[in-house]
Amino acid sequence: MNDGKKRLVNADVLKGLLIVAIVFIHLLIGGMAVADTDPVPPEPDPSDPVPPGPEPDPEPPGPEPEKETGFSIDIVSTVVQMFYLGLMAFFILSGYFFKPGRGFVDNMRRRFLQLVLALAVCIVALPLLTYAWMALLGKAPGLDDILLAFQWGLGMNGVFEPLDVFTSHPICGGCIGYYYLWGMFWGFIVFYAVADSIRDDWRRSLATVLILLTVGMLLREFLPIKLPMYLQLAPISASFMVAGMMMAKHGVMEKIGAFSYASAKSWAVLVCSIVASLALVILLPPGLDFTHGYGGYGGVSIFPFFVESVAMFVVMAQISLLLSKIPLFSDAMVVAGRHTLGILLLHGSVATMIVCAFYDITNGDWFPGEMGLYQRLAVAIIVLIVCILVCEVGGRVLGKRKENGVS
Repeated sequence: MNDGKKRLVNADVLKGLLIVAIVFIHLLIGGMAVADTDPVPPEPDPSDPVPPGPEPDPEPPGPEPEKETGFSIDIVSTVVQMFYLGLMAFFILSGYFFKPGRGFVDNMRRRFLQLVLALAVCIVALPLLTYAWMALLGKAPGLDDILLAFQWGLGMNGVFEPLDVFTSHPICGGCIGYYYLWGMFWGFIVFYAVADSIRDDWRRSLATVLILLTVGMLLREFLPIKLPMYLQLAPISASFMVAGMMMAKHGVMEKIGAFSYASAKSWAVLVCSIVASLALVILLPPGLDFTHGYGGYGGVSIFPFFVESVAMFVVMAQISLLLSKIPLFSDAMVVAGRHTLGILLLHGSVATMIVCAFYDITNGDWFPGEMGLYQRLAVAIIVLIVCILVCEVGGRVLGKRKENGVS
């Protein structure tokens, strides 16, 4: 966004809409354990004797089964993957609101304290608080779980293992924003190092994006292992920030904000954006794990993942603009958008503390499989309310401390 302009309402609504969507995806879909299914009977041992009995009647011939075409569309999975790409919008918005001229040191100084405090909350505060609550309920998972939570928070879980090897998630480590924070940290280092020198030249900006994506591709192709502190996320995170900065130069959010309900062109742009994003996700599914390779096509997956994420950003920005016209809904999303980072950090731990009061939680099940959809929905709504209240109260307390001169 250009300096001096009023903050965009649709950007605030966009952030709120995205963080609410992320919470619901995590708690309703991503956190689901394997659904209860009928037990599969064991296959008969050929050496076992066959009990005597009448020969079964031969089945009448029926129609031949249809041949698989090799191409099918899972609508729910496709829609979820589309909205999961919305998570990348936070990286894009970080670049969009970049203010030039501060220099690398000043920019990193501003971000460093924020990210270090957020990581401290993830690594230390939330696991200890969750563990203490579970101990109070007589369900403490053991000290090894605390150590595992610290390891996850530091981004040292499964280090140097293949990217597709998933390590156990700590029970008391309910925060699932670890990788996002580390991705932001490394992305800012790369982005702030080049932003001022490329901002006014779209060719340099585009070349930087291509270089970063190529580096990400080469890492995924020739070094497909998890690096310490999610270092492998640096190229893709920085590329989204550069893309956001390029969008700001051309006033993309401002142009979206000029949407006219009476304009056929405005509606055509929205429909075309949705169709294009949907087609890309169907043809090249990005998956639901940003930290493990961007899709199932090796290193080159990073290129469609980037394009799909940028396209989905445009779609979500247009949708948020339409929703910003609904007064109460818009106000709620703006409030949620103000506390994006807090909600991201808190929602997993808050959900764990609520659920563990009624169910036993294991490393294999973020939430127990016996929890039904309506129970998960209720937990998600309560979690959002609690997170916003904690952030509002915490923000006011910190604000008063600053006013009173307390550092």
